[in-house]
Amino acid sequence: MRRRPSRSVRWRSASSEQLLLDAGTHEFVGYRSVAAKDYTFKAPDGPLHIKRGEVQFTITRVAARFVDKAGKTS
Repeated sequence: MRRRPSRSVRWRSASSEQLLLDAGTHEFVGYRSVAAKDYTFKAPDGPLHIKRGEVQFTITRVAARFVDKAGKTS
């Protein structure tokens, strides 16, 4: 039996996922989701209008390092 996609899956199809890279080293520093087209989302508080190019969310990696034990910071 084929499952029907949830409403959130259909909404995310209107977005573009982008990798964020450091300009000097080209290392991965995060990613973001940007609206690919204008969209109106039906929310409980009323309609939510999203414009093309509007950033939906950004996730940034601040620091990463190898340590000997979990919880150790240096």
